[in-house]
Amino acid sequence: MSDLARKHWRSFKWAAWLGWEMDSNWTEPWLFMVYSVIKPIAGAFILVLMYTVFALIGRFTDPDLFSYIYV
Repeated sequence: MSDLARKHWRSFKWAAWLGWEMDSNWTEPWLFMVYSVIKPIAGAFILVLMYTVFALIGRFTDPDLFSYIYV
């Protein structure tokens, strides 16, 4: 590997590390991964829970209404 390629690789490596640290708000990598997985699952669960509550209150009988509300 040439000196120029090593220099570019080192710059890329440090830039990737800095970008990861900033995106993860300087937290531990495993904690950021857990948060990245749990957040969308929790958001979907909240939508389903809201639809269920409103369906029970309003007596909705059309299950396709959820996809309309979601979009």
